[in-house]
Amino acid sequence: MAQIVNAAPMVIDQGTRDLSTRVVPEATLEIPQHLPKFYIFAEKGPLGPVYVDFNQTTLTALYGDDTFDVNKKYYTHQSVFLQEVASQANNCVIHRLYAPDSQDVANIGMFLDVLPTQVPLFRKNVDGSLVTDATGAPVPEVNSSGTPITVAGFLVKWVLRETVAPVGTYQRGLLAVRNGTQVDSTTGTQSTQYPIFEFAASSPGEFGNKHAVRLHALLESDLTPFPSNILNEGKQYPYSFSFLRITDPVFGRLSAVFNTFGAQSSRFTLQENGVDPTSGAVISLEKIIADEYINVPAHLDKGLGTAFVYNENLRTVLTMLYNAERVISDDHRDAVINNVENNIYAYNIMSFTSSNGSPYQTAKLVDTADSSRLTRNSNLFLKGSSDGTITLELLDSLVSEDMDKYMNTLTEYHDLVLHPESIIYDSGFALATKRDLCKFISRRKDTFVVLSTVAHNTPGLNLSTQTSVGIALKTAIELYPESSTFGTPVMRGAVMVGSGTIINSLYTKRVPTSYELARMASSYMGASNGAWRNGFSFDRAPGSVIRSLKDIDVTWVPTSTRNVLWSVGLNFVLNYKVRTQFFPAIQTVYDNDTSVLNSFFTAVAISFLNKVAHSAWREFTGSISLTNAQLEEKVNNFVANAVKDKFDNKFVIVPNATVTELDNLRGFSWTLPIKIYANNMKTVMTTRVDAFRMSDLEA
Repeated sequence: MAQIVNAAPMVIDQGTRDLSTRVVPEATLEIPQHLPKFYIFAEKGPLGPVYVDFNQTTLTALYGDDTFDVNKKYYTHQSVFLQEVASQANNCVIHRLYAPDSQDVANIGMFLDVLPTQVPLFRKNVDGSLVTDATGAPVPEVNSSGTPITVAGFLVKWVLRETVAPVGTYQRGLLAVRNGTQVDSTTGTQSTQYPIFEFAASSPGEFGNKHAVRLHALLESDLTPFPSNILNEGKQYPYSFSFLRITDPVFGRLSAVFNTFGAQSSRFTLQENGVDPTSGAVISLEKIIADEYINVPAHLDKGLGTAFVYNENLRTVLTMLYNAERVISDDHRDAVINNVENNIYAYNIMSFTSSNGSPYQTAKLVDTADSSRLTRNSNLFLKGSSDGTITLELLDSLVSEDMDKYMNTLTEYHDLVLHPESIIYDSGFALATKRDLCKFISRRKDTFVVLSTVAHNTPGLNLSTQTSVGIALKTAIELYPESSTFGTPVMRGAVMVGSGTIINSLYTKRVPTSYELARMASSYMGASNGAWRNGFSFDRAPGSVIRSLKDIDVTWVPTSTRNVLWSVGLNFVLNYKVRTQFFPAIQTVYDNDTSVLNSFFTAVAISFLNKVAHSAWREFTGSISLTNAQLEEKVNNFVANAVKDKFDNKFVIVPNATVTELDNLRGFSWTLPIKIYANNMKTVMTTRVDAFRMSDLEA
């Protein structure tokens, strides 16, 4: 910037100073209060837990059509719960599991098998095509004595190989140069196979085996104009890439997977960071495929996860082939392949022809049982992936194993940002897994568990047996009290009695009544803005009437039995009208009926308040610019805004952030009690009929 050094007449321009900008605060919590976690097997999709936003993707786009087909091996009792919750537009956390004996992503490694040898020169027609004899064989050039002329060249072929590896162990870029399968009969020289390309599916699963790649060289004879500028100015041979998927397994019909521009193929070159001379854009294979097929939003999952070029091997092979070809006199060869320049990337390594389709003289493609051709019609299928053995027993085992992570505070599951789930449903797990589900609420205070007294391996239990199971579950969940600090027993759990079949569903097996609770809760509490939806509450009829289940096994519970069930924290179904049932109330496992903590709604709200508290800490931790009074005010305002209009007017929430005397002495801490005022559930009605004389009315 110019400085004022004296009074010499001039204007010093300082440009524009922008004083219009503002700091835009981050949005507050915008996730459903009812955010269930489900465990599934799937034909594709990311492994492990993923927050799935149905505004961005769909279940089938992310995990595949077969995953949600009741007749396929992937479908379990968790799948049917997930579908119902998703149908209510309730975002979920979905955890894709895999069998121990499954194999990692489908993939394909492409090797060029190169054999140095003497090769014949072939005669060519005026259009550059080979002259052939009556049998279709190419006619060699001969010397004056009629002997075929040979030159130093190569016999080449493309060979494919997949890598089979357990899930989580496949790594791209590990293919090594190896001995080939060709041998020179004269010299005994053995060919060498160089890995050049490697492609892999985006996720494990047999779904990946349904995909194929096509790579081929572009030609001047193509219907679309040949990009001659890339070859002549950019000194790079242009190729085409397509990714295909089997869409009709019966007839093996394939369809191209569109790239991000809606095209069925993408143009590329093989030079690292190769540039299109017209646009200046990088058009190398890895860059093009990453941008147009791999690094795309979840709802555009193309199925391709890896495109890798062994550039050092590619340069080695291209240099050998280019140096052999450029010393041969051939009027049909592209001018960029010559003795003056070292334009190795202008060499067509896919089909070994010039852009006019005229075959190179020093590289001869051979066809053997293990070879493949790279043409516009050659489908090179990814292979090697397997789903392994999928069973309901495996589902039980894997879910139990994952629940241990909620017990271990060293795991990532205690990061409420990365793992925002708030509730988990027992959709019919075995008894041992039911007990393990209790660990979901063991360490985190923002979670809730709904257990059931029925299981996939024990259908048709009567009320007496289900009551025994329920008591066992209550005993198991009591191991995880709400607060040892305040002596508060467990409250963030519920146990459901009974089962039924789903109305108008292809799923014919019985499901626990927790299915109906999941439907009700997802409809009422599942909005992505975190607010409970007015008009959809199920704390009383008609919202508490069961709409999705029929043939419920327990609908009559004697009064004396109700006392037993209620005292041990079990929820049951009663008859509402003829052929209609309802939940008379939804209680938690909290022991004290006089407490508001006995209500499902209050406990779910408290779980959300714990998420809000963590969010408030993330917002204000590290602050040095606020006084104690300012901190208290801002934290209270933050919480108040986060809970405003979130509970359908069922509660009064009062945050009371305070820098206590001890906090003040420490200097680095503050305390955030959040008060919730709630009504008790009304579940018992006393009634009588008072009889009067008619004259009493008249009087």
